[in-house]
Amino acid sequence: MNVPRQETLPKRLLRLKKRTSWSWERMCREFHRVMGQEGPSHTTLFRYAIREVRRRNVLTERYVKEAIDKVTVELMHQELSENGARQGPVEKELRHSEIHFRELIKNAKVLIYRYRHNPPGCEYINPVVRDILGYTPEEFYADPELVLKIIHPEDKSRLMSALQNPDLENVTHRLIRKDGSVVWCEGVHVPIYDEAGHWIATEGISRGITERERATIGL
Repeated sequence: MNVPRQETLPKRLLRLKKRTSWSWERMCREFHRVMGQEGPSHTTLFRYAIREVRRRNVLTERYVKEAIDKVTVELMHQELSENGARQGPVEKELRHSEIHFRELIKNAKVLIYRYRHNPPGCEYINPVVRDILGYTPEEFYADPELVLKIIHPEDKSRLMSALQNPDLENVTHRLIRKDGSVVWCEGVHVPIYDEAGHWIATEGISRGITERERATIGL
């Protein structure tokens, strides 16, 4: 199935819903199932589809795109199985698109992560963290508190407050590398809430700005 290049992700979301006649709650459950993890709530999916989100959320877009692709593949398998049609070329095309997007995130030159608050733990962080902070993704997955441990003590309270403010565009803070040196980062952090309004996770994109900060203070 070829998705028109000009078709936006919200339009794809609405088209999938129309195709299945699912409620937003059902679509959310299906997305969680195929992704193997929780993502945006059904109300967020609805607001995203009708373009009422305040600003672009790259991580939400990644989740929604992959979920749409996976659900679409399943639906196509069902239809092709019923019709006795061959499914190889269709699955191959969608699988190629999914792999391409995963590689794009994996090889990005900025930190991309999702941190779960209860129970605490890093659910995802891309491999570039090794270059920026000296730690591997596996070290973050093994130590639920590592994300908090590397925040510079003088920035911790300010950063934790900022993470809960969805209107804050950029946050500048210091992180401590594995070798003990300090790096400056600037990022956008998005608080993720469940349907009851509880802060359950934080998604973020952050880039290193150490050289810029050194130039600012004359080092």
